[in-house]
Amino acid sequence: MKHSLYSLAAAALTFSTSVVASPTPQLVVPGIDDSVTCLAVNVITELIIGDPLAIAYCAAVVPLPSVIRSRTTTIVRPTTVTVTTTNSNGVRPTITSRTTVTVTSSSCNAIPTPFKRHLLPPIYIPPIPACVTQFPTLDVTKACSCIDLPTPTITSTRTVVVSPTITITRTVGPVGNGSPVVTTSTATQTITTRACPAPSTCGNQGIEFAYYNRTVGGDFANWRPEEYKTIQPEYQGVTNVIGGISFQDSALKSIYGSPPLPESDFVLNHHGYIYARQTGTYTFTLNLVDDAAYIWVGPEAYSGWTGANADLKAVYNNGPATGTFTADLQEGQYYPFRIVYGQGPRIAEFDIEVSAPDGTTFLSSDTTGSPYLVRFSCDRATAPRFSSFGFEF
Repeated sequence: MKHSLYSLAAAALTFSTSVVASPTPQLVVPGIDDSVTCLAVNVITELIIGDPLAIAYCAAVVPLPSVIRSRTTTIVRPTTVTVTTTNSNGVRPTITSRTTVTVTSSSCNAIPTPFKRHLLPPIYIPPIPACVTQFPTLDVTKACSCIDLPTPTITSTRTVVVSPTITITRTVGPVGNGSPVVTTSTATQTITTRACPAPSTCGNQGIEFAYYNRTVGGDFANWRPEEYKTIQPEYQGVTNVIGGISFQDSALKSIYGSPPLPESDFVLNHHGYIYARQTGTYTFTLNLVDDAAYIWVGPEAYSGWTGANADLKAVYNNGPATGTFTADLQEGQYYPFRIVYGQGPRIAEFDIEVSAPDGTTFLSSDTTGSPYLVRFSCDRATAPRFSSFGFEF
C-alpha cells in the first residue's frame, strides 16, 4: 500500500516555514506481504502525510534512486555582413554569397564527488517527528516505505548553438552590363565546448550557516576554529550569499536575514557544495577580514577540518586582512567547501568573492543565488548531506 505525495522538495527543507498541500493518497497493492505491512501501519502513514517534517524524515530513511534524463536544445544566432565593390573593366558583375555555420555544443553528466566515500561520516538523518514519536522506530520506517515519494531526477542537457555568419560580396559593374553572376558556397566550422548545466534541484540549493555567540578573544593568529565542531549554535539557517559583514557599533544586527543578533564576539560557520560547471581554475578571495576567516575546499571541508589544514587563512594584523586561493576543479563534480569567520570585540568586517574559470563571480555578498551552489545532491549519495552543526567531525 503506497501513498502518492507531491512537493517533496519544499517539505524536505528543515528550516522551511511553508506547508505543502498533498493530494489524496492513492492505494497501490504490489503484493500480499507489502499490503499487510502497510495496513498494519496505516495510522502512522496518515500522520506522516499530514506533516512536512515527517515527509523529510521519510526522504532520509527510504532509498530514492535517481532517474537520469537527457535533453538537447538548439539555438540559432545568424549574422549577415555585406561588402560592395565596383568593377570598372566592363566585366559582368559577380555576387558571391558565402555562409559559414559555427556549431557549438556542450554537455556533461554529474559524477561522484572525488574523495573516498568510506572515510566520510554517515549521512545525517533527522530525528523522528513529534507526530509519530509514540510509535516504535521500526513501525515508523515501515510506514515511510508505504508512501510513494517522488524520485529525484538528474537532467543532462546538451546545448547546440548554431551561429551562421553570412558574408555577401557584391561586385557592381558599369551601367549597361548584363545581369550579375551569382555564386554561393557554404563552409561549416564546429567548435565543441565543455560547460555543465546546473544540477537538478530538490530543495537543496543554498549554503547552510551557523551563528555562535561566544567570547572569541583577540589572539586570532592562534585561533582554533575546529573547537566549534561540537558547540551548539545560537542560530542556523540557509543563505545564498556569504560576507557583506560591516558592523561598526555594538547594536544587534541581522545576518543573512536572521533575527537581530549580537555583533561582537561571534563565529559564522558556512558549508555546502560547489558543482563545477567548467574545468579550470577557481579563485577564492577574502577581503576586509576583521578579525579572521578560513576557507577549505575538498575532503577536509566535509570532515577533518582544522585551522592548520585550511586552504586559505586571513587574519587581522594592524588592519583588515586579505587573501587569495585557487583550486583546479573538474566539471560535473561536486566539491565540498567550508568558510569560517571569527569576530572579536568592536568592529566586524568580512567579505568574500568566488569566481569560475571564465571570470564569472558566482558567490559573494552581492550575488542573488547561484544554481551551482547546493547543500547536497538530489540522490543524497553523490554529494551527501553535511553533519549537523554541533555534531561535526
